[in-house]
Amino acid sequence: MKKRITSNIALTALGQGVEKGIAFVVIAVLVRYLDKSLMGEYFFAISVLSLVVLLTEAGTSRHLVRSVAAEKTKAAELLGQVLRFRLTLIAVALVVTNIGVAIISPDLLEIFLWLSIYIFANDLYFAFGATLLGLDAVLKRVLTGLIGPVILLALVPLGTTFDWSLRSLLMVHALASVTMVWITWAITVKTTGPPFGKTPIAEVLQLVARSMPLFILSLLILLHARLDELMLAAITDYSVVATYAAGYKLLEVSRFAVRPAITVLLPVFTIMAVAADWTSYQRNIRRLIGTAFGIGMLTLLLVVPTAHYVVPLAFGETYLATIDVTRILFLGAPALFVSCLLYT
Repeated sequence: MKKRITSNIALTALGQGVEKGIAFVVIAVLVRYLDKSLMGEYFFAISVLSLVVLLTEAGTSRHLVRSVAAEKTKAAELLGQVLRFRLTLIAVALVVTNIGVAIISPDLLEIFLWLSIYIFANDLYFAFGATLLGLDAVLKRVLTGLIGPVILLALVPLGTTFDWSLRSLLMVHALASVTMVWITWAITVKTTGPPFGKTPIAEVLQLVARSMPLFILSLLILLHARLDELMLAAITDYSVVATYAAGYKLLEVSRFAVRPAITVLLPVFTIMAVAADWTSYQRNIRRLIGTAFGIGMLTLLLVVPTAHYVVPLAFGETYLATIDVTRILFLGAPALFVSCLLYT
């Protein structure tokens, strides 16, 4: 058991390291290619859509990991319940969000349209990823999670080299996430069986009720992460949003230091809870909290003194104002890492 957990953490660390690395490279390429105000609009759209998609997710992905880990034979049924609930909300949110943008700020419609497909499809992937993780199919989860990022890595730098339009680059984003969902759907169905069948309204309501605490926590964490960008967009121009968002992107990438262990151990802790093994549960939670805090402190001590080297290297000379933002944000790294663990 211990050996399997260690190998799964190592595999997940490798996969998420590659995934986060690719995501960071793509952002670094975009910030050097796009005008800073345009990049601010990109970050603003991502922030808004991240909040909207959370309303369609309602905590179901983490609930799905726990439920599948506890009842592996019901994986297809549990996935089917989540998909029927989520697909309806995603369709409604996709239409309503873009109609709202067309009315309120039509100049942002094209960015929102393509990025909404990208964000919604990318988030839907986590329903399949959660199922694979609950089934302990860690390798499949890692490999499928790399499909979208690899497509972006292949096409975004190519597009900037050949001077593609913003529309083309946004279409690449949508293509990457839709392709990832389509392939992962096929792999998950082959693993669990088809997640079809009717779901009574009572079961849907039970699903929402069980997921609600996780949804509330997710909402609070996402508001903490994105609210600054939304407020900046309301009171200043989008170039300032880009300045702040670039620093937060560095902080977001740094969470990779604790994410692999959290991803792998979630189903393990679920099994402990189902077995009422609270002694092991509490002992391991305390160890992880101490480890997460220590890694956070180390990250703080590494990044704060070197931000004036890291930021220009990552984003170029246009983003020098991001240096101070990065230093301030990384002062909260220890608390952020611990909160990521406790949220799980």
